[in-house]
Amino acid sequence: KSEAKVKKQCQQAMKRVTVQRINKDFCSDRIVEFS
Repeated sequence: KSEAKVKKQCQQAMKRVTVQRINKDFCSDRIVEFS
């Protein structure tokens, strides 16, 4: 389980995504998918 890696990727994705509204949801979903 590399949560740190997922978090880093999530942060990078957040920077790429312009919509900050679904940022948190997207991040959560991604973490769940990666887990």
